[in-house]
Amino acid sequence: MSRANPQVNFRIPPELKEQLESAAKENHRSITAELVARLEQSFKNVIDPDQPVKTGSALTQQLGPKGIEPPGLIQQQLSELTKEVRELKEKIDNKK
Repeated sequence: MSRANPQVNFRIPPELKEQLESAAKENHRSITAELVARLEQSFKNVIDPDQPVKTGSALTQQLGPKGIEPPGLIQQQLSELTKEVRELKEKIDNKK
C-alpha cells in the first residue's frame, strides 16, 4: 500500500480483528492489504437490483469469473435458512 493513499481509522470487534489477522497471515498479506482485497471483492460481487437480469457472458462479468456469491455469504445464508427450518419444525412438532 502506498503511503499516499488516504488513511482510514475505525473500530472493529476483537473477534473480527482476530479473523482478519488470521486471514492476512494465511494469504501472506498485511492486514491492510487483506482489508483492501476483501473490500474490493465485496464490491465486485454486488448485483444492482435495478438492472435487468443478465445472461451469458454479461452475467459472468457482473458476478465475477466464478458466477457465484462469496463463500462466506453463502455459508451465512445457509446457516440462517437452517435455523429457520429448525424453528419451523419445532413449531410443527409442538402443535401435534
